Amino acid sequence: MSLNWGPKSNRSIKRQKSNDLHDEKELEHIPCLFLPCEDGGNKVVIYFHGNAEDIGLAFDLLYMFGAEMQMHVLAVEYPGYGLYKTSKPDEEKMKEDADAIYDYLTQVVGIKESDIILFGRSMGSGPTSYLASRKECHSLLLMSPYMSIKDAAKSLLGWASFLSVIVYERFRNVDLIAQAKCPVFFLHGQRDTLIPPHHSVELNRVCPRESFLHLPADMDHNEFKLMDDLVQPFRTFISQLEAP
Repeated sequence: MSLNWGPKSNRSIKRQKSNDLHDEKELEHIPCLFLPCEDGGNKVVIYFHGNAEDIGLAFDLLYMFGAEMQMHVLAVEYPGYGLYKTSKPDEEKMKEDADAIYDYLTQVVGIKESDIILFGRSMGSGPTSYLASRKECHSLLLMSPYMSIKDAAKSLLGWASFLSVIVYERFRNVDLIAQAKCPVFFLHGQRDTLIPPHHSVELNRVCPRESFLHLPADMDHNEFKLMDDLVQPFRTFISQLEAP
């Protein structure tokens, strides 16, 4: 396990020096948690977590998932979460960070796009769906995704759904998935009352690539069975994709 600081774009700042203003560059970094596969797998999973966690809280899930799937895992932090205090939560910054991490792995580290799997849980389905609409990676795994932040708000508000008009449209996954450039695996619990499973049903419907919709009967938004609900179905999906 290692805590890494992924590169991000430079930003200009001004400092007072000898009564003159000089432009300097301050390099901002993205906190990431890297969990290498000890058995030497060649696939790298880029994980974007849910709203109620940070990369530290995601450790147990990712460690077990990586070990079972024999894949390396890189968890990316969001602006304003955990150790990432230099920026505030913002859709554009999240997209910029997602691009920076992906491009760093492919262009600097030299990882093939065909060896990258995107894994987005709940809120993390936004940046991963964004990447999948732009990058030709191996596949996308979406766990409890939403059609859009506004649609998720309607589900959360229930009888007061008319209040969703004040919720700005952010990460319209339903539009991004319609442009997916890789196969997509959807995992959504039938007991999920936070983001109901019809979100995944609709996302699967508009997906233009190979896709599979898995709806475990006993899974809700937070509680699920690692092997039965996630690892084994996704492993089968991967095997079918890679079958000759």
